Amino acid sequence: MKKWSLLCLICCAGLLLSGCAAELAKRTPEERIPPPSPGAAVTVAPSASTASEPPAAETQETAPPAPSDAGLSPSDSLSLGDFPMAFGFADETGGRLIITCYDTGDGPSFDADPNQFTLAVGPYGELVGIRYAEWQEETEQNSYRDTSYNFGNLPGFVFNAIDGTLRPNQTYVLTADGPFTDALVTLNPPVPRPDDPYEHFPPVAMNDGTKDFIRYLKGRGIQWAELLSVTEDGGQIGLILFEREGDDMLFSIVYLGNDVLFWDCPAEYDEGSTWRVDMGDEPGFFEPLFLARLDNGLVLALTWGAPEGESVIFLYQDRLRFLDIDDYGYVRYWSPL
Repeated sequence: MKKWSLLCLICCAGLLLSGCAAELAKRTPEERIPPPSPGAAVTVAPSASTASEPPAAETQETAPPAPSDAGLSPSDSLSLGDFPMAFGFADETGGRLIITCYDTGDGPSFDADPNQFTLAVGPYGELVGIRYAEWQEETEQNSYRDTSYNFGNLPGFVFNAIDGTLRPNQTYVLTADGPFTDALVTLNPPVPRPDDPYEHFPPVAMNDGTKDFIRYLKGRGIQWAELLSVTEDGGQIGLILFEREGDDMLFSIVYLGNDVLFWDCPAEYDEGSTWRVDMGDEPGFFEPLFLARLDNGLVLALTWGAPEGESVIFLYQDRLRFLDIDDYGYVRYWSPL
């Protein structure tokens, strides 16, 4: 059995993203990726309908609204078992998707029926219809890198895109049409997508009024603030790197809408790898996967990329903040390429 034979990068249980996942992100791949659990697909709670109001344009002059007292306790934010969810990534053509799964000796650790997955949710909530095609055996050429160039060598469940085209090498959330997709909030990229489908969107700075508002709320200077997305109802999702204070470092993911929700990720300064290996004092690369308005609050999923690989984090609303969900997670390892 190969040294990675206990690895199953399909979903959820066991990948603990506690705090801000800084220590998790800085471990070696063998330390970061846990053995597979026997559980099936990740599931989350039933949803409420998305807002039907037309989007409001972002302006330089208008600051986000002040926080309200809305929110829910962590214990009520999600309810497991209502609909399926798994993770995969696309090949180089954009025509196929794989849920990578290694054999533990007792068969594949992913034991859910792959036929239940009919939709792939990609960056900014982009929906692509999919259909289960086949189980793919591992080849001797497998480099154990979760990238499109190694797609054909990985063991796992392969799906075909049947309605739309997948973004090559992008991470996707697999689910089924129904309550979850009804709950998705439309996310607009900060700028038009680059012509190269492999490229991420270029950084877009948040406007000065928004940065002043965040600086006031946090009581800390801002080194830079990047706009990640604008929602259908005029909300903003951003990444903020705050000014260093001694060896204390801090970045935050922020949602600015009817509520103002921060996910804070403090760390101790490390010249080479403060949050992620080989990223210096930079947080890494974030891209929203989806924002869902469930009955019990907002859930935000993002990819978090760095030179050694990419992970998916789930943030859920806890009153006036975001907390990461320990029960969810996905890691793709791709270093060195």
